[in-house]
Amino acid sequence: MSTRLTYVTLDDDLIHGLDPSAITITNADADYPASCLQTEEMSDTARGTPPTKIQIDLGSGKAAAFWAILNHNITAGDVVVRSYSDAFTTPTGESVTMTFRDGDMKGYNAAVSAARYWEIDPTGCSLSDSFFEVGKVIASTSVHTFANNYSTFQRGLIYTNLRNETVGGTAYVHILSGRRYELVLEWAASSVSNALDEVLAMLELTHGGAKPLVLIPDNDTAEVYYVRAPDAASWQESSARKFLSNLSLSFTELSRGKIQVQGT
Repeated sequence: MSTRLTYVTLDDDLIHGLDPSAITITNADADYPASCLQTEEMSDTARGTPPTKIQIDLGSGKAAAFWAILNHNITAGDVVVRSYSDAFTTPTGESVTMTFRDGDMKGYNAAVSAARYWEIDPTGCSLSDSFFEVGKVIASTSVHTFANNYSTFQRGLIYTNLRNETVGGTAYVHILSGRRYELVLEWAASSVSNALDEVLAMLELTHGGAKPLVLIPDNDTAEVYYVRAPDAASWQESSARKFLSNLSLSFTELSRGKIQVQGT
């Protein structure tokens, strides 16, 4: 397994700030609109009845370098992400196929493309329901890859029936039949001059807002985790140089799986 950490921040996401009219799902369920793909929480899902596709107008002058599909009900099969030179009638020939297993959340590093129109096509995938469901799509302008390896990656699987959360002053109870992960990344003692700087840069992107990150711990499989950054981290620093001293960071994945959200 590669030990180079790659991550994507929500600040670089092109879809998050789009006008809702720029995202459509063919054969959509009015109770689960495409606008749910733009919310920070991936528990708010959008649905469409097959055959269905997600179509996105990024607008002019936007260049996507990374795509991710999060919290879906695909159990197996291929999803094709393709671009168009016009409003979804003439493909550019630029496309990528993402192969999913049950429970996967996938991303891929694209050649930076200034294409305006993009389509996500799950035709041919096996689904756990009679509809296609997805909680979030990310199209990022930037991908951050650490120059320094981390030493250990640990993943713990957690099943939860209830999860309480407050977002924007509103309390929610998430009732789910799903799963989430807690991830631990560790760096052994290192005096590489920019090792600590890389960790600090990642944490400072979320400081003050607890914004989610997309973590890609293994570039070979491109499986991704949509997580909250840790509350606290500590390190050592001298006047002569910065160095890591067995630094360990824990991340908690936002819930995945079928979720009903109740505001209280």
